[in-house]
Amino acid sequence: MLYATSSARYLRYMEAADSPEDASANEVLSAHSTIASLVSLTRGTAVFGVKHYLRYAQLSLTHGDPPQKEWSIAVGRAAAQTARFAEEAEGSIAAVVASLELGSPVALDWLQVRSGSRHLVEHPCQKLEPLSRAEEHRLLASHAEVEILGLTSGMEALLKAARGHPGALAALHSAQKHPGAL
Repeated sequence: MLYATSSARYLRYMEAADSPEDASANEVLSAHSTIASLVSLTRGTAVFGVKHYLRYAQLSLTHGDPPQKEWSIAVGRAAAQTARFAEEAEGSIAAVVASLELGSPVALDWLQVRSGSRHLVEHPCQKLEPLSRAEEHRLLASHAEVEILGLTSGMEALLKAARGHPGALAALHSAQKHPGAL
């Protein structure tokens, strides 16, 4: 499993990352805590399909990623990215990905961070942990509703409905582009 630990300056409730680099140069735009499954591993890129959102925070109204249907990472660059955004890490993304079979459920948390010159946006992984089906069910049971921070009430209702429904997630993506519609 990978756990990246950091000072919780940006998002205490999700134990979100704060860069050990110059913190003033980084801004967390959104944070995602999900149950996902590995859907492909091609050319060194692992792609995870989001099955359920547990927690979500949109910290920038204009630049934060809405809830996602999938998340991907270049496995070969994951260790360097983790090192940039975490004070310490337990495990490695490469090791976790290598242990997974297609369809394997995982607990997956990531951030959307604008760093440096404000033009570079990265999505560092904060947690990647294989789950058994029983652990997945226990995790869902302990999160009866999606924990949400920073959304309009209309988008919050969509996210709660979207927890396990990709069609509703698509509506969220559309709403993100036209926030006045909700």
